[in-house]
Amino acid sequence: MWSSASGVPDRNRVMESLEHGCLPLQVTRTARGEHEERLSDASRALLLHTDGSGSVPPLSDEELKSRLDTVAAALSTGSLERALAYEYG
Repeated sequence: MWSSASGVPDRNRVMESLEHGCLPLQVTRTARGEHEERLSDASRALLLHTDGSGSVPPLSDEELKSRLDTVAAALSTGSLERALAYEYG
């Protein structure tokens, strides 16, 4: 997990985390908005938004499993790396 001002997952950090067997989660203070609609489901699954106090709300077991399943499916088809390359630049 890392913090970033960007509302787009950092491709290099994501891929490095995955290589180490970790679910990469990027904490961002950017508000959910229209730009997030353009991201892939997997990219959205990698983002955690802070609440009004700047804290990250805890994820339920179901939410964590859903995010993991989404990222694993995208990784297995190769669409995760393509989406990150396109979205992150």
